[in-house]
Amino acid sequence: MRNFDLDLSRVTYEHFITGKAAINFPRPHITSGGWHYLAYWNSEVGEAKVSLAGIHYPDTAFCFGDTGILNATDELERRGWKTDHQIYMADHFRATGDMVLKWGLGRSEFCNVELSEWFPDDHDLDAMVGMLKGAINKLENVQGDRLSRWLGSQLL
Repeated sequence: MRNFDLDLSRVTYEHFITGKAAINFPRPHITSGGWHYLAYWNSEVGEAKVSLAGIHYPDTAFCFGDTGILNATDELERRGWKTDHQIYMADHFRATGDMVLKWGLGRSEFCNVELSEWFPDDHDLDAMVGMLKGAINKLENVQGDRLSRWLGSQLL
């Protein structure tokens, strides 16, 4: 089974776009993300490689609630996408949080998120760290400890 959909047909508010497709969607006036847009978004052929919350990624609402879920319909249409329903996508903070929690809840040894590289602005980095710190106490002990250790390694 693939870890992504090739179109936007299953996107809803509950199953919003997250992970790498959301991180690589450029946002105006934002210093993070948007580096590999064309690897995930091709409006010319109508193909997108999108991971959806609660389908390809764990549902992280228990940690983050509705934080960072944006209606991306207008921005997608400005970029040439034809949509027949509302498209919801994680902002860069939420997408990063979802990626880190997917790792924290899984069994992979390494997390491919590098906070200081992904959030070069100190204010943005502090906000991301705060979001992840808030999730630690909402996780089971082992998962919370794993996230806490990883977060500590990011702040060296």
